[in-house]
Amino acid sequence: MVAVTKAGAAGTNRRDSEAQDRNLPPPATIEIRLNGEPRRVPVGTTVAGLLRLLEIQGDRVAVELDRTIVRRPDWEATAIGPEAGVELVHFVGGG
Repeated sequence: MVAVTKAGAAGTNRRDSEAQDRNLPPPATIEIRLNGEPRRVPVGTTVAGLLRLLEIQGDRVAVELDRTIVRRPDWEATAIGPEAGVELVHFVGGG
């Protein structure tokens, strides 16, 4: 049996907290909707970059950007713009 779960939208941006620790301004960010929840990500984040930011391996995830499935070969080149709607579905094997 394979269970399907949506990837969570909670968490903080590690780069933002590191910048605060060094009294540097945080990087420019945009707001997106990740699985229906608001989230801020750095400007210029790609689909692949978002997965890295969330520490999600891409081998068991499907990505929808603004209601269109993004194919894995396109993840590195597909930028996420302001107010974009991103849905991540993470497939989990189980018994």
